[in-house]
Amino acid sequence: MTIISDPRQAERILADPRYRVPEADVAATGSFDRFRAAVSRFTNGSIHDGRRAQLDARLAHLNLGALADAATTRTRRARRLAERAALDTAALTADVARGVPVASLADVLGFDEADRLTELVALVADRYATGIANDTVAEDDAIERLVAIAPGADIDTRVLEVQLLVQAWAATRALIEGAMRLLACDDHAQRSTAELLREALEQHAPVAMTRRVAPSGELVALRLDGADLAFGTGARRCPAPHHAIAIATAAVDELRRSLDGRDTMPAEREEGSPRADAD
Repeated sequence: MTIISDPRQAERILADPRYRVPEADVAATGSFDRFRAAVSRFTNGSIHDGRRAQLDARLAHLNLGALADAATTRTRRARRLAERAALDTAALTADVARGVPVASLADVLGFDEADRLTELVALVADRYATGIANDTVAEDDAIERLVAIAPGADIDTRVLEVQLLVQAWAATRALIEGAMRLLACDDHAQRSTAELLREALEQHAPVAMTRRVAPSGELVALRLDGADLAFGTGARRCPAPHHAIAIATAAVDELRRSLDGRDTMPAEREEGSPRADAD
């Protein structure tokens, strides 16, 4: 397998339709492998295009303000629990980065008991990316439960809704943790959250590498270095970069309030109530 580290070469390959993704096994019989074959990420051609269009349409109806509010509420709740347990900022950040993105996205997508889904998503995220099972029984059970409780009206929509949760797991977590690591440096303390997130994307892509099959049949690994490639490019770019940034911005803003002792929730606003009029 060839590893491409040059960002310009990686960008050219990502934009070249002759380079295809390694496909999931459509003949698989296990629950998880059937799920993996039913999402958009591990397909090519017209099948990918149709599923991606459905995914994009689902995301287009999500309110970014509601996502930010959901992340703020959950991060504030984690702050208060951390204060009671005397947890330090590092532990609080790890807790928020692990739990807030998936729960916030699930909430706005319409999943019931969104805060209970993080562990199910965490259980399947590695296998989703690699196809390699760690605990087949547990992973099959987790994906069956996630698809069963997804709010979509049909199985195809529910699968794509779960795909969004699984793909948000590692990437948004890494983005929040990267920004908070930068904030710990003395020369970054006065930077805005947007600047921190931008630099975090430049230094460490949320998804460090992706794979393509070259026209020759060779498997090629592409490093996604730099902010311009952090969410990919071309027809297969990340479907939800603005959603990830909205969640990460809200979480990091609230974590920064924890550092300087601020708490800005208006008294008249009930915790957990989203802004209906947000863009």
